[in-house]
Amino acid sequence: MNRDRTHLPALMLQMRLQAQNRQWGDIAELARRYQEQTGPDADALAWAGVEQAGLEEPEKARELFEQALKLDPNQIVALHGLRKATPDNQKWGFIKRVADFKSYRLLFHRLVDDGLYDDWNTFELLARAHRKRFPDDESAARHLVRVLMMQDAARAATDVYREVWPKLKGEPRAKLTADFLQASSFKKLQGEAYDAVPAEEQSEAFRQASQSWYYRLVGRGDEGFEIPADIDEKSRDLLDRHAKAHADDVWVPLYKAKLQNRDDDHAGADKNTKTFLDRVKPDADGLNVYRSGYNEGRREWLLAKVHLGQTVSAYARFPDARTFDELAQECVEGKKDRELNLLLAAREKAEPKFATGAYWRGEMHWLVKDYPRCAAEMKTYLDGIETGGCTPYRYQVLDWLIRS
Repeated sequence: MNRDRTHLPALMLQMRLQAQNRQWGDIAELARRYQEQTGPDADALAWAGVEQAGLEEPEKARELFEQALKLDPNQIVALHGLRKATPDNQKWGFIKRVADFKSYRLLFHRLVDDGLYDDWNTFELLARAHRKRFPDDESAARHLVRVLMMQDAARAATDVYREVWPKLKGEPRAKLTADFLQASSFKKLQGEAYDAVPAEEQSEAFRQASQSWYYRLVGRGDEGFEIPADIDEKSRDLLDRHAKAHADDVWVPLYKAKLQNRDDDHAGADKNTKTFLDRVKPDADGLNVYRSGYNEGRREWLLAKVHLGQTVSAYARFPDARTFDELAQECVEGKKDRELNLLLAAREKAEPKFATGAYWRGEMHWLVKDYPRCAAEMKTYLDGIETGGCTPYRYQVLDWLIRS
């Protein structure tokens, strides 16, 4: 038998790619060829099982997954496959079986990291089994709180949170509160969850909930969760309530400003970002606990200035390349061609031949639909890159050149 194994990685890659692209029909043959060289192999059997599941042959799929798990109890593809192929009335048997593995703690976290969130009921059983076996593992409590909230079991999630919170300190406690509040925001239960958080944790809880809520408002969020288009009035109520109870919380002006920018109240955002930035100004080394928040506040302030027609004055306050690039990007995203033109003039007055000038002039011409001049500027910028000049924005330039 030919034992040349140099092609084995290619065979395994083919199996994985065909399974990920749901291209059924060849994986079993690829797995056979692979195992001719290796003998029984858990990975090959697992991918062959995925193909059978895709062909709606659950019995054959389960048999292949079982064979793979006999060789490697932690083969993650086979575990996922067996979980999906196991009928609902047999899921608890699957959970108990998983709980018998010696590396159960590692397996639990791998299942979580690899996306068990598509099956909330199984995940709840797994999290409860994990907590029973490892009562000191705070991560199991965090995941259980999250899955209960996502199953609309807010009271049960709150009970777990209140039970576990006093037992934790420092970062684990903060992570538990973060998971609790962020999960609640997906169910519009921020207010109820906030009330369950002890007073000394409410400022951090507010920040965690508001961060999750804000990303949903601007159309970003955890992959796999629906992002509602409507503005979440409960989160606005939470902001007002927290501001009244904790008037000295440094984070309140930042999230007010974020919301005001979204609502086109840029004057209000300007005022609140100034308040926030004054409160969290970095120390001499530029390092403190608010550094990331300071950068967030600075971005919101720049955004407000662009929409208020005060781009050049903002640049005059921070006349550096970073501020210029951030302001220019806001001008492009906001389609503010006049502001971008004024900003370019201010930068060119101080530095006539700055490295990215042609790129930003090209962006300006694109905004006013002067495509020939856009292409000419982008070509100039690209020539500068190819002769050893600056390298930022290369892919954007190629895109604009093609479209111009």
